[in-house]
Amino acid sequence: TFTGGGEPMIHKNFYQILSFTKENGLDCGLITNGSAITKEHCDNLINNLKWIRVSVSGGDEASYNKVQGKDHFERVINNISMLAKDKIKKNNNIKIGIRMLVNEVNLHTLSKLAERIKKIEGINYLQISPNQFSDDEGKFWNGPDVDNEVKKTEKILTE
Repeated sequence: TFTGGGEPMIHKNFYQILSFTKENGLDCGLITNGSAITKEHCDNLINNLKWIRVSVSGGDEASYNKVQGKDHFERVINNISMLAKDKIKKNNNIKIGIRMLVNEVNLHTLSKLAERIKKIEGINYLQISPNQFSDDEGKFWNGPDVDNEVKKTEKILTE
């Protein structure tokens, strides 16, 4: 798995390393923030990865920017869409997932994210996770606001 405390794809030799792993029989996955996905490298990602999971910090521009500190929401969604379209076009079975770390800032946008990604054919899953740095002993994560938003999101994704 290519992951870390930063964006793995910005390493100058990332694509060469990725190709090398495939050539040597290793099954690999990538955890990315999605901002560095480019059309130029979609083939390399699709052909050399078993799965890719994109971390998305909010379900709309405002919450994403507030959590991530960057205005990359549309860029990331467009990059996910581009990757998923190439997956479908090439009839590839790479698993494409999205993960949102839910907190008080972005909770109300989880269902908005579901509405956006439901329109993108080729996405395999949406994963939500609690903020592990919270000191509320799970009260927020196990509270009614999260429960209501999760139910709303599930409804959107299963209709």
